[in-house]
Order: sequence, then structure tokens, then C-alpha cells
Amino acid sequence: MDSTRCDEAMFVRRCIMRTTLNIPDPLFVSGPNGGGLLYVHRHVLMPLDDEETTGLALTDDGLIWCVQGDESRTLRAVRGGMFDSSSISPNHLDLHDVMVGSDGIYAVFTETNEVVHLDKSYQLLESWRFGEKPDSAHVNSINVYNGRLIASLFGRFVEHRGYKGHTKLAGRVVDVRSDVSLIEGLSQPHSLVVVDEKLWLCNSEDREIHIYNLDFTLSQKIALPGYTRGLAVGANHVYVGLSRSRNCVASDIGEFTSAVIAVLDRDSLGIIGFVPLPWNEIYDIRIAPSADVVTNVMTAMWLHERTKQPIRIEEARQKVRVEGARHLEAVEAAHLAAQARAVEVCLAQAEATHKKALAEASRLLDDANGYLADEVRAREECALVIEQLQTDLFVAREERDLAIEQWRTELSELREERELTIGKLQEELAESRTDVSQREGFMEELERQIDQITRSRSWRWTWPMRALMYLLRGYGLLGKADHIAAGRARHQLRRIKARARAITRPTVSVPSVHLAPSATGMRDVFVWALIDWNYRIQRPQHLAREFAARGHRVFYISNNFVDRQEPGFSVEPLDETGRLFRVQLHLKGSPPIYYKSPDLYAQKQLRESVSQLLTWTRSRACLSLVEHPFWLGTSRVLPNQQLVYDCMDHHGGFSTSSPDFLNWEIDLMRAAHLLVVTSDWLYTETSDYNPHRLMIRNACQYEHFAVEPELRYKDKQGRKIIGYYGAIAEWIDLDLLAKVAMRFPDCLLLMVGNDTAGARQHLRHLSNVEFIGEVPYATLPFYLASFDVCLLPFQVIPLTLATNPVKVYEYLCAGKEVVSISLPEMHQFGDLVRTGHDHATFLDQVDKALFTELDPALIEERQQFAAGQTWTHRINDLVGGLATLPQPQISVIVVTYNNLELTKACLDSIERYSDYANLEIIVVDNASEDDTPVWLTTWSTGGRDRKLILNKDNRGFSAANNQGLVAASGDYLVLLNNDTYVTPGWIATLLAHLDRSETLGIVGPVTNNIGNEARIDISYDTMESMLDVAADYTLRHAGQLTPLRTAAFFCVMLRRAVYEEIGPLDEAFGLGYFEDDDYCRRVEEAGWTIACADDVFIHHHLSASFNTLRHETRQALFDRNKAIYEAKWGDWEPHRYRYG
Repeated sequence: MDSTRCDEAMFVRRCIMRTTLNIPDPLFVSGPNGGGLLYVHRHVLMPLDDEETTGLALTDDGLIWCVQGDESRTLRAVRGGMFDSSSISPNHLDLHDVMVGSDGIYAVFTETNEVVHLDKSYQLLESWRFGEKPDSAHVNSINVYNGRLIASLFGRFVEHRGYKGHTKLAGRVVDVRSDVSLIEGLSQPHSLVVVDEKLWLCNSEDREIHIYNLDFTLSQKIALPGYTRGLAVGANHVYVGLSRSRNCVASDIGEFTSAVIAVLDRDSLGIIGFVPLPWNEIYDIRIAPSADVVTNVMTAMWLHERTKQPIRIEEARQKVRVEGARHLEAVEAAHLAAQARAVEVCLAQAEATHKKALAEASRLLDDANGYLADEVRAREECALVIEQLQTDLFVAREERDLAIEQWRTELSELREERELTIGKLQEELAESRTDVSQREGFMEELERQIDQITRSRSWRWTWPMRALMYLLRGYGLLGKADHIAAGRARHQLRRIKARARAITRPTVSVPSVHLAPSATGMRDVFVWALIDWNYRIQRPQHLAREFAARGHRVFYISNNFVDRQEPGFSVEPLDETGRLFRVQLHLKGSPPIYYKSPDLYAQKQLRESVSQLLTWTRSRACLSLVEHPFWLGTSRVLPNQQLVYDCMDHHGGFSTSSPDFLNWEIDLMRAAHLLVVTSDWLYTETSDYNPHRLMIRNACQYEHFAVEPELRYKDKQGRKIIGYYGAIAEWIDLDLLAKVAMRFPDCLLLMVGNDTAGARQHLRHLSNVEFIGEVPYATLPFYLASFDVCLLPFQVIPLTLATNPVKVYEYLCAGKEVVSISLPEMHQFGDLVRTGHDHATFLDQVDKALFTELDPALIEERQQFAAGQTWTHRINDLVGGLATLPQPQISVIVVTYNNLELTKACLDSIERYSDYANLEIIVVDNASEDDTPVWLTTWSTGGRDRKLILNKDNRGFSAANNQGLVAASGDYLVLLNNDTYVTPGWIATLLAHLDRSETLGIVGPVTNNIGNEARIDISYDTMESMLDVAADYTLRHAGQLTPLRTAAFFCVMLRRAVYEEIGPLDEAFGLGYFEDDDYCRRVEEAGWTIACADDVFIHHHLSASFNTLRHETRQALFDRNKAIYEAKWGDWEPHRYRYG
């Protein structure tokens, strides 16, 4: 056999393998990482080359393929039966795919994130880049589809190969030229193939094949049992490569021990069988278009193989020469070694003697050095012990001083409390004695007057008349005028009874601590706390202090209750100004607030306790800062308030939150006038519940942490300190902490804070971990100053995804190195905080932080950032957000007829006490005969949102109000008589009742003078004293409603929705009487409810306009309108009073 036949036989024997599954189409298959180039057809598998190969491209007469060697920039090609090899410019690395187009060659370079356009001589024409850092996008495949040059990539990542572990749903297909994403949500996409106007691709990580329409919508999805990469579609069959990919964990590789080609039926896309390959990975599959192409490739590869044989023989010969020379050198070396061995024996004997002398001298020197080192070590240990003792002494003195000061404060408070209690009891005893004396005197006077009346001659003479009146009232024969006269007599009697009740009414006990008066224009702030003031200084305490510093009175409502059965509260001053207080409400059982919402009994006691608190604070305008959903029902009772929910945690992330509790949080988010959130995650999560949201992140008390303390914590062994302070709770990654301690055994891991997660037990086996426990807020800088690296070792869970950690701002105040697990809220800190996306990268960042030389400029940059993130900045943002809140417009309609002085007083009280910016006042005058029209004309020009309607004749109460209602543009409508006088905060408080109930249609206030349940027993002499007396009543009844059947229209507020559904007042009632009864029946019939707000008082002179009419006219009007009412609704039920 000649040499040519011998080489051919060797080539065939080395290459041919067989498979049991028939492959009808001729395939070229490539494999990277130990693979090569393979030809598969029928039952034959023939390796063509053993170079690791990626992308393939067919030409009319051959094949082009990408080789991984030579920095992965080499293209091999067979064209016209000739083998060729070319290298692309060294600026492009990691060649993954190639495509032959009519205008040249396109190639993908993964390491440099590029798609390049080359001419036929492989010179660069144009290129497109998809990332800055090497292999940050993992571009891997290209094709042309529907006129677009498209490419697949794993995603857009910032770091080199940042896709590792994060490719799920991050992959995409993009338009190369415009960089527009065409398909998203893929997982490691590969192998773009165009067939019959459809785009096929491998969604590799999800083990799928996807088929897309021309508009890039998903048409079909096929699941396969392995990592899909390499795809070819023939006339009757589909061929898919299934690899044991390095990009998958072992459990996701699939059931095969090597790479296989899955053969699918083209029509049904069902699996026919699998062809195993001698590799672990497949990259690309192409169907040869003709026998000529196969022949050209096979011929070229055979010739290429023949050209390599002489080279291989010469390499073998050279290897033999080298090995022979090496053997000869070894023989000569052995001979020389024998001669040298004798000399070495002699030298060894001399050297042994010399070494012995040197060893003895070295021992003596080591002994001397040891004695010296022991002395130095002893001195250093002594210095460390002295320094530690000094530190311990300082801490002990601080703790002693704090304890002594606390004992003194507590003793002083006990003494003051005892003296206050004694004084209060003495005052109450004196008041009780006075009250008893007054009541006895008053009762004696009543008895004397009653005795005089019953003994008088007129009493005896009028007995028949009284009996007759009783009978007439019983049979309903008295007219309206008689009712009025009788009512006046009964009113006088009620005034006497009211004074008697006022004497015997129990008073609310208020604390005798200094309370500053409310500053003009400053709302009282009620912080409904998540934590007690004395627990751990956090966001709620900081916000409270900042509000007090701005001049507000601040009442910090503690989550710790006083366990009492009766309503009440205790108060503790927190500053010297009388503007900041800690308040504890009475609540039976003193339950924790974190696990469930309060039941009805607890809500009632809490509301009554708040009412008592309000009688002390005398708050007329309030701001509620709610920190926890437990307070939803309680906080809403405050008068004239803005309600803010300060949402700083994802409560659904706590294991203790019940579904009932989470529903309360949703109700609170919807009820709040302003929803404040602390993180981007919460801002997005709460978007469905409130349109008025404001991002106010956490902050720092800069001066507290930025100033270097005189003393700092020192490790006894002088180690570097990796530190953390704060709650050690369920969100701490204990496994990560263990890895930190083990990775840095020469450092101390110092944990400062209360451990509720069992961290001490979990890390007990690590000697370089130390737990300090909870320390006062004032002591934190003592520990922070000693930290070389500050940690945020959180787990990545829903709770922490929503967290904006306060401690990061505090760490940066001190200019410290900070390392955090990668959380969404870390992005705002940029390069000021090091982050790791998993345990390995976290540890790497700690390593860099520990051993990077300190940079004063970077320290200053961290501190400058923190100086702009203080709690003062946050309060300014919150106040600004409140100022821009939209208010629903409210229209107040006042109908006038004469009585100018009453009208002046009414309108003046509206201007003075409404405390509501978006208020429209509409006055309708019914042809007053005094100076009212002239005065109102001037009044209407004196302010914004004032409207005036002057009627030429008296159109009556209903018609005039209807005129005002038509002219009104408000979201809420108020009908107000001109003989009323409003009190502070009346508008917002009535509005709050309507906001709290979706079914409440009309709400009115309590008053001194009206003919139904809205009238209360109250007594005062002037409008000035009325304000104080009315506040006593309304604050005691904060948040309370009394259901009504009929609201008297001297003052009512109704929703515009009610007005638009019910329509105008019935003008058939003329000047007045029964129009309010009629309207309430219509409202009631439509399904709305009616109520009286016990926390809003409006003074009412009663019937100021009607009193100018003659008795006969009023009676006729009453009888006429009663008949109209009863014709519509049946018998009229006379109004009742709440006191019988």
C-alpha cells in the first residue's frame, strides 16, 4: 500500500463512528470546550477536526466556522474545495458566531460585546457594542429576520460576566443597528434560526425552543430534557443540541452523560430519538444544502489532514532526538555524580562539624532573643491591659453616671408624682366639698322655689288649665305656636337641669406639667409610635424631635400602654420647652401592637383615652404621623387633622403579621392624606392604594456620629474590627456572618445590639466573634469609631428589599468603609458603599475594604454625602409635601334675610375659624330690607372665592339654597344659616366623618339650640366663653357620631354625589319648615345615612328670620308645610332630644 492510501486508511479508522438512529439530513455540528467539528449523516458520525469550535455558517460551496483557540478570533473556511484560515484584528476577542451575507461577513465577539461587519478579506467595515466591561452582555448569535440584523444576549450587566447566577428572564433579542429590544424575558438565549417567516431560537437555561411571529410575538414553545443550544430545521425534521452546559447547576444538566442531538418530527414537534456525541457540549448545527458542499468540505479537510502528516512526523522525529540527547546527558551525569559523591562525603563530614558549632551558637543566640521577646511581649500585654482597664473604667463610669442620673430622675419624678398626686387629691377633695356644698345649696333653692310655686294662689287657680293642656298635647290638638311657647318653658327648665348636671358632672383629670401654648399656624403633631421612646432611637423619635424644634407641640404616643380598665393617659415631658411629650394611653391588658388589630372594646377605650388627652392639649389643628397600622382607628378621631402614614417597613415580610393586620395596613394607606414611604420598593408596592405618595428616605443625626469621640472601643488583641450595630433579628444572614469570621480569622467581628435571632448561639464556635448587647444611642459613636469596616449583612428577602437602612447613613457620617449585601436601596449611595450580590462577592468586598489604603478624599466625600441627609432635611421634605397636598373644594352656602349683625358675625367666624384653604363661600340674600345687600356687596369684593346672589324678592329657604347649590363648584356642600357662629376646625372635622364612612350622606354638628338630638346641654354667656366651653365638649367626644333620622338644616355638610343623586330642596315648602325633613327622607330612601358629629359644635340663635314673622303667619306656614310633607311621606314624627 503506498503512503497516500496508508494516510487515507488511518484517517478513516480514526474518524468513523456509528449511531443506531438514522439521520436523514447531512449535518455539520460544532462543539466548544473539548469538542470539535463533526459530520453526521445516516448512521455515520465523522469528526472532521478536533479544534474547539463554536458558530457555523454555510456558503454556496462550503463552510465557515469559528475556532476558540488563538484568543478566539480565528475563522476557518472551506471555499470551492480549498481550506483557508484567517485571524481577525486583535481588538476583537472570543469569536462565537459567524454569518455570511450578501454585503460581507458578520461575526460575534463575546468578550468585547461586539457584532462586527467584515468584508470578504475580513477587514472591518462597521461594528456595534453592547457593553463596556468584558463579556457583560454575552452576545452569542446573529441572523437577519424581517429585514433586521438581530442578535441574542444573556442580558445587560454592569460587571464582567455579571450574568452568572442572574440570567433567569434577563436574556433578550435585540436589533443590532438600533439596540432596540425585540424579545425580552429569555434565559440564556442562543441559536437564532429563520424558517418560513418564523424566528426559531433556543431558550437554553429553561430547556426550551421558542418560535416567534414576524411581530416578535411568541407563537409556540417546545420543552426538551436538556440545555438547548444548536438548532437546525429541515424539511421533515428538527435537530436540537442538548448540552451538559457549564452555565447550569448539576441538577439542571439533564439525564444524559454526554451531549446529544435531539431529533424532532417537523410537523408534530415530537421527539423521535437522540444521537449521543463524544463531547459534553454542542454549539451549532447546520444542514448541508447540497452534496457538493459536503464533498467540498470533506475533500478540503482530507487534504488539510494530509498536509499536517509530514509536520506531525517531523515533530515525532524531533521529539526522539530531544529524548536521545536527554538520555546521553543523563548517563554522563551519572558518571560525574559517582566521582563527585566521594568528594561530597569528605565535605559532608567537615560540614557536619561546622554545622554543629553553628547550631550551638544559634541556640545560645535564640535563648537570648527569646528572653528579650518575652520581655517585650510582657510589656505590650501590660500596656494593652492598662489601656483596656482605662477603657473599661471609662465605660463603667459612664454607665454609673447614667444609672445615677436615671435614678435621680426617677426619684425626682416619683417625688413630683407623689406631690402632684397629694396636691391633686387635696384639690379634688376641696372641689368635691365645694361641689357638694353648691349642689346642696342649689337643691335647697330649687326646693324653696318649687315650694313657693306650689303654695301660690296662681298655681292652684291654673290647675284646670294645666290639665287641659296635658289632654290637648296628648291628642295632638296644640298648634305649632303653642308648641313653641311650651317649648320655651321647657327650655328654661332644661337650663336649670343643665346647670345642675354641670355641678355634678365628673371632670377629666389633667396632668400638672408645663404645656406650651400652640404656636400660630402650627399644627399639634401626634406621633402614633411603632416603638417606645426609650427603646432604641430610630426614625420616629428623630422626626418627633425635628417637629418640636420647628415650634410644633409634639405628643409621642407610646406603643406601651398603662394597664388600666378606665380611660386615661399619663404624660412625660421630654424637653424643657413644654413642646415634646411621651404619652401612654390607658388600655386594659396592655397588649402588644404588632400581631393583631385592636378589638371593638379596645378601640372604644383608646378613643376615650385620646379624648381625655385632647382635653389637656386643647388641640384645634392636628397632624397625625402614624407609624403602625394598629393605630388606624384611634388616630382618625383627632379634630381638624392631616393624617400621614409613615410606611417604613414591608409588614408582610414579618412572620408575625396576620392577614387581618395586613388588611388594616391597606385601609390605612387608603385613608391617609399623604402616604410616606422610605424606599423605591415600597413606592412601587403601594402605588395601587394612594395617589398621594412621597418618598422620604431615612437619614442621620450627623453631628452625633461625625465628631470623633474622646474614647473609642479597643480590641484587647489589637485586631482590626469588622463591626455591625443595630437589631440582630430575623433578617440578619447568620451564615454570611460565620463566613466573614472564618475568612478573616485575624480580625474581630464585633456585633453591637440586641440579639433576637440566636446569632450568639449560631456563632459560638468562632473565637473571633464578640457580642456587646444593646447599648444606649449616646454610646454608639464609642463603638463606631473603632470599626475598620462596617457591615450590613442582611438576607435578601421581601422585608429587606423594602428597607432603607438608617445605619448606613450613620456609618457614612464617620467616613467609614461600608460593605452591604446588594439591595435596591444601596444604589443611591453609589461608590460610597461596597456591595456584593452573593456571599463570595460580599467577602471579596470586605477584603478590599480591610486592606485598601485610607483615602482622605473618599472619607470626606462620604461625610459630605451624609451631611446632606439629615433628619432636618427629611422634615423639610415632609412639610413641603404636606403643603402641596390637594384639598377637595368645599362650598359653604349661607342664605340671609335681614339680621345684618348676625350675618356679619357668621361670616366673620367662617373666615376666622374654618382653617381650610380650598373654601368657597356663597351668600344668597332673599331681598333683605335692612342694610344687608349693601354690606354684602362690599363683603363679596374683600376676599377670594366669595360669591354673592341678590334676589329681588324673598324666594324662601329652599329656593335660595338651591340657587347657592347651583352656583357651587365644591366637591362637598355646606348649608349654613346666617344666625350661626362656627368654631375652630369645623370644616375639616365634618369632612373627616364623611371620608371615614362610604354610606354617610349628610352630617351636621351639635349645637345649643335646635329641635332635635343635635342639641346638647351647654351653657355660656359670650361667644368668647362659648369657644372654650364648646371645646370642652367636642374634645371629650372626639371622633364620635350620633345617628339621626333628620338633620336640621341650620348647618349640614353633604357630598356632591348625594346632591347630584337626590337633587335640589323641594321649593314647595316656600319660606321654610319641613324642607329639611323632606330632604332627609329622600336621602334615607336612596340608601344613605344621616348623623350628627359630636366633635363639632356650631352656635345657633334659632329662627332669627322666622321670629320676625307674626305668630299667625308662622303657624299657618307650619300647618301648610306639614300637610305637604305628610302627603309625601305619611304621618310626621316630631323630633326628639337626646336628653329626653
